[in-house]
Amino acid sequence: MMNNNNCTLDYHICIVYCGGACNTYYREYNQTLKFFMSDYSENHMIVSSSDWEGYNDTIKYNDSKYYCMLSNGAFISVGRPKNIEEEYGEECVIVKITNSFKP
Repeated sequence: MMNNNNCTLDYHICIVYCGGACNTYYREYNQTLKFFMSDYSENHMIVSSSDWEGYNDTIKYNDSKYYCMLSNGAFISVGRPKNIEEEYGEECVIVKITNSFKP
């Protein structure tokens, strides 16, 4: 997958969080993602997946994390991919989530 500058992209979906509470639904991947600010830290956002059953992940201000979303509903935290198709195959979506909310 290439962008206009001939640079390899390291994600399929990019979500930039700018505050508030937000839900996103991905029917094809049996997935619901929720984003909201942490009650305990002003500079951390919370990511919650319908796959995680009570587990949450945090992303600090001005940082990004990568996740692999599979068609069976799994949502897995991964490192920054170098080559998406080689590392994860074609049956998944790499989601990059960035916390841009300035407290």
